[in-house]
Amino acid sequence: VFCAAMTSGLLYSIATMPLEGAKNRMASQKPGPDGKLPYKGTLQTIQTVGKQEGFLALYNGFLPYYARCGGHTVSMFVIVQVMRDFYQKSH
Repeated sequence: VFCAAMTSGLLYSIATMPLEGAKNRMASQKPGPDGKLPYKGTLQTIQTVGKQEGFLALYNGFLPYYARCGGHTVSMFVIVQVMRDFYQKSH
């Protein structure tokens, strides 16, 4: 259960980290000299960062993100397994 949870947490983190990175950039953006915000939407942010800094820039901070998501996933899977085992033994 632990290995399956860590693997699913890894896949979850790989899939959602660019979206999380784009969200964080959009939340902390500041207007340029012309008064316009550099990012308008999630996909536009991903494209802009990918062109200017490279796609892997969206994965900055991956290890802490994986530790958070992986830890949550492991605890959820283990708790569900314990509850399932308890239920099966009591019925």
